[in-house]
Amino acid sequence: MAERYAAGLLNELRINEKVSIIGKVDGEWENGIFLADNTARIRVKDISKGLTGIVEIRGEVVGNYEVRCESYNEFEATNFDFSKRAELVRLYQQFSEIGV
Repeated sequence: MAERYAAGLLNELRINEKVSIIGKVDGEWENGIFLADNTARIRVKDISKGLTGIVEIRGEVVGNYEVRCESYNEFEATNFDFSKRAELVRLYQQFSEIGV
């Protein structure tokens, strides 16, 4: 399972490290989307353009502030408080472990 990180920590991780990041879609670029939280704005490649709102990306680090997406989940929330993100991640892990 990929470790969950704040976007701002991506530049501290090894290339090819598996990660999971939750953020708000903050635009598009030629190879994917921008994803932002309260720590940074990152590039996500190999993902569908046209996504909006809150997304959890699972993939691998391919460079400074850049992730190659392997899978993702969309959330319905639009006004997401990233200061409470840790609680959401904890609950998500709990539900994932029991197969919900």
